Amino acid sequence: MSKLMCVVLKFIFAVLSLVSISPAAARVNETTYMRVLPSTGQEIVCNRCAPGFHLRAHCTDTRQTECRRCSAGFYTEFWNYIPECLPCDSCFEHQVVKQPCTHTRNQVCECEEGFFWNFHFCKRHTVCGAGYVVKSKGTPYADTMCEFCQNGYYATGAPGNKVCVPHKTCRPEERLLLHGSCWHDNVCASCNRIVEKGWDGLIKPLLAELFAQQKPHRLQRFVNRFVLRDDGRRRISQRRSSSENYLLHAQEWLRRATPEQLIELPDKLTKINLNNLAANVENKIAKFREETKYCSNNIP
Repeated sequence: MSKLMCVVLKFIFAVLSLVSISPAAARVNETTYMRVLPSTGQEIVCNRCAPGFHLRAHCTDTRQTECRRCSAGFYTEFWNYIPECLPCDSCFEHQVVKQPCTHTRNQVCECEEGFFWNFHFCKRHTVCGAGYVVKSKGTPYADTMCEFCQNGYYATGAPGNKVCVPHKTCRPEERLLLHGSCWHDNVCASCNRIVEKGWDGLIKPLLAELFAQQKPHRLQRFVNRFVLRDDGRRRISQRRSSSENYLLHAQEWLRRATPEQLIELPDKLTKINLNNLAANVENKIAKFREETKYCSNNIP
């Protein structure tokens, strides 16, 4: 079949389709709809119900469409002829109302501060781990994006506002007690300061930061087993205390700990199966004690 013949046939079909449209159908638009009367088969054009209303009764050849206003908690957003209004959505756990339900629009919910929508529920924003900073802050619709500090830098600052800063350089009169990592700075101290503070006084801030990096259930084990029991206080259940409380108990224990208690700390951590933390603590204590021996012969 030639190209010209195809064009002619398409034109003929288009004309026939226009001819076949009924007069009633030609008058249908956004605010109307066509209905066939069951008794006569006659086609008539009915008014749709406005937004905020729903169909109560179809039109007939003697009266127009009857509409009813949506009840509270229900809505219709467009011109319609549906028998019932649509129920407004409900907010889920950790959601707040962004747009309230009205007769003409659905309720819109979004995740509350600190959460984002994860397919079917609100999930808590990722907290950037040790050595990471926030690359892009989380929103109600996207998780926090984290970025690792490059070599020679460490992450410091309040959670959620940490920045990567370069490791400091020790002054000529200072010893480098511990090389910096992605989560802590170089630890430098002069002999005068080492004698004044002792190795235990210098290492405690570092150990407190190590405890801050632990998950709540790990801190709970340490606090219940070695902190509250030694003080004669009752164990804390996870329901009755937050991760911040566990950390405060653990860091308070560190603040009051003697050099002997710090030396025993790796064994305590091993007993509650915190083996990686125990090894980390033991290595840092050994490093501090070794370096400070150059300044004092009274290191325990």
